[in-house]
Amino acid sequence: MKASILSCEQIGKVIKFKRNSMGLSRENVALELGISTGTLSNLESSKKNCSFKIILEVCNFLNLSIFCIDNQPRTIENVTTIHSFEEVIQNG
Repeated sequence: MKASILSCEQIGKVIKFKRNSMGLSRENVALELGISTGTLSNLESSKKNCSFKIILEVCNFLNLSIFCIDNQPRTIENVTTIHSFEEVIQNG
């Protein structure tokens, strides 16, 4: 089993996928976390660097980890509804 940390681009894609799969809008997530929709958009698209604190807050809210094991992103409980890490990264 190989563990690694996702890149910023990968984190953004996984966050966007997970948010959409949960049926949540950017506005809802941003409002709940007290951040701007622009900040969340930048995080999801990797257009600008976000603070590590914001990345962790968003991941925690969506029950995601910035770690992947054997190329599979993990939820906090190590169970995910995301189909395949490679599919999410490739298809954005």
